Amino acid sequence: MKKIQLADSTLVDFDVIGITANESKEYKFAYHLNKSLGSFFTRINNLDSFAKSNQHDYITYESHDSFIESSLFLIKNNPILQENDLQKKHLSELFSVAPLLIPELKNCNYILKVEENYDLGFLLKNIKTISSIQFLQLVKKNQIKSLKKLIF
Repeated sequence: MKKIQLADSTLVDFDVIGITANESKEYKFAYHLNKSLGSFFTRINNLDSFAKSNQHDYITYESHDSFIESSLFLIKNNPILQENDLQKKHLSELFSVAPLLIPELKNCNYILKVEENYDLGFLLKNIKTISSIQFLQLVKKNQIKSLKKLIF
């Protein structure tokens, strides 16, 4: 089977915002984004990723704006813990790190995938008004080696 490599990050038609928030419940954070941005985030199917021959699922929300024909995707950077992760018996296993979806954003617990046609200035300005936001960063696509995980 022939593989196609993503050669250039300039071919990707979305932006990435890394968010650190002290809101651990993603549905509450989506609610705050909805209030701040006037968006309507709804839960969609989990984003799947494979690492070390294990599948990991990442909680994902989408807000589609039919006026500009574009979407925002809110993705939790930490995977959903599987039942076998919750049944660790050795102390050393309790501290094993679950793989982040985007390891380059290890300090961010949320990722906002912004499709083209969105005003990034508007988004950044309004997201900063959310009280649980600790850190907000517009990430350059060439700094993310695992960018292909966000292509869906």
